[in-house]
Amino acid sequence: MDSQKRGALLLEDQNSISKSAYNKWATFGIALLYALILMNLPFSSFKDRLNYINYATNSSAILSSYLARGVVDLLVNEPLWLLINIVLAFVLSPENVVRAIIFLSAFLFSCTFLRANPEKVIWLILFLLLPQVLKNYTTHLRQGLAISVFFVGYFSRKRIVRNSCLAAAPFIHASFFFVWVIILLECIGKKLHFAIDVRVVNAIISSIVLGISILPTIAWLGARQGYEYSFGTQMETGLGFIFWLCMLMLMIFQGKSYLDKYAIPTFGVIFYLGMYFFLPFAARVFESILPFVLLALLALTGWRKHFAMVALFVYFIFQWLFGFLRSGPMF
Repeated sequence: MDSQKRGALLLEDQNSISKSAYNKWATFGIALLYALILMNLPFSSFKDRLNYINYATNSSAILSSYLARGVVDLLVNEPLWLLINIVLAFVLSPENVVRAIIFLSAFLFSCTFLRANPEKVIWLILFLLLPQVLKNYTTHLRQGLAISVFFVGYFSRKRIVRNSCLAAAPFIHASFFFVWVIILLECIGKKLHFAIDVRVVNAIISSIVLGISILPTIAWLGARQGYEYSFGTQMETGLGFIFWLCMLMLMIFQGKSYLDKYAIPTFGVIFYLGMYFFLPFAARVFESILPFVLLALLALTGWRKHFAMVALFVYFIFQWLFGFLRSGPMF
């Protein structure tokens, strides 16, 4: 009887290993196809490609101009993004630099994202095609590369890879300074042994304070975003606020253990809502943490999960119907 049990357990382990290997190869194949398709889409179909060609051509001069204004100016103006363009430009033409960035970032992100929860691969593929995710690999290429680097680091088991990638992301796209704030807030809350409901309240207060104060702060630091957004804001429809407020309520209704486990994506939604009416690029910042939010929503249970999945599917259809190539975030 014992030998039969051992044999059954061995067979179960072999099946599990085979399934794991299959999942890895399947996700690799899907990610490769995803990246190849996006890399080969025609340049003329997407806005802002000339801007990225300019980065591929002139990053050295841009980097030098920031450095001439001081180290702080350099650090808040995404120097690693410029360095990546400089390195790639040594071996590739400007157009191929852009294509290489699209391929690498789309492949790294999609491969890591699909492996985060292979049991829900159909939903994850749908999320990869969600315009707010997809446009990071068609239009907002700098942000897409930063998301990919951050995502790889976040899920890496190697400390040096994790720390290096998390540290590098804000110097590719400045939105990750906000993600750093969210992570720091959660680390401090846990270190001080605050209950999750206290940490949620702290996140709400911090998001509003940050939303009010951030524009003058980044303008003072010399970040280009401070000047770009200092002359007025783009009015929002409010649909994004309503939709993600509903998602936040579902996350809160899931309970304290869920909130404790998924504190960072929960805080990401809170920061988006808290900054929504104060910060014109709040939606762009939210896009950097959106993949984590989507994974957290997949972990809901019962009626909350059914409601969230139906709402996300409607959200997906709505965004596609109204087009993801319009200027600025969809909501």
